[in-house]
Amino acid sequence: MEWNQECQEAFEKVKHYLEMPLVLVPMAPRKPLILYLTVLEESMRGILGQWNASGKEHVIYYLSKKFTKCEQ
Repeated sequence: MEWNQECQEAFEKVKHYLEMPLVLVPMAPRKPLILYLTVLEESMRGILGQWNASGKEHVIYYLSKKFTKCEQ
């Protein structure tokens, strides 16, 4: 594969995303929560969030766990 303008633009997007710090927001009481889960045989991940007043999702909590042999 040859490095071209499309590759460079994709690289710049990934670089920009990785440079942005993850920001957690406090939970707003009495507002609906969003829960994303990914559970695999050897691990699980979760994100807990809420929508703000403008409808944008904000993260409250991240979870990541690699299962032990007994948990698999």
